[in-house]
Amino acid sequence: MKFTRRQLIETGIVGSIAIGVGGDLVKLSTPLNYRVPSTVAASETEESARLRLVMDEMIPAADSMPAASEVGGVDYLTRLMSSNREISEKLRAGLAAIERISQARLAMPFVSLNKEKRIEVLTALEHEDRLSFDSVRDYIYEAYYTNEKIWKLVGYHNFPTTDVGPHLDAFDEQLLVNVRKRPKLYREI
Repeated sequence: MKFTRRQLIETGIVGSIAIGVGGDLVKLSTPLNYRVPSTVAASETEESARLRLVMDEMIPAADSMPAASEVGGVDYLTRLMSSNREISEKLRAGLAAIERISQARLAMPFVSLNKEKRIEVLTALEHEDRLSFDSVRDYIYEAYYTNEKIWKLVGYHNFPTTDVGPHLDAFDEQLLVNVRKRPKLYREI
């Protein structure tokens, strides 16, 4: 059985409540041999936890598509930030702005907020600091839509410049007949 972080937390909360009110009333569905994924490791920094939550609010799991963090988005952006100072500064500034808004409006860290409150903070960021919002959003989209797993799910086929690429249909000369009948729209010099 595979769990998302959200499902794992919800199962843990239900399990805690069930044990607190009499564990025999509710059967826990978490298998005993379930290992917590590395993206939920205790060593996760607050910055990467914030980034993961922001990613999953901007690109949540839906239908058959995974959430942004489920396809390695946090790892992608962490590597990008470590290799490019300018990108690192932009993302860190955006994440800091998210934390400032969360503290100012709700007096809580962003990582402690529920889904509704996280969306409220991100909406406030979009209205109050559009540049930071756009920067964070664009890098999250890059992390998601440059992932080969996502390419396969959306039916995108990459054709490197060294390959021939997709086969094009022969050009239909009939498409130009009306254009060729028109007078010149330029003058020769």
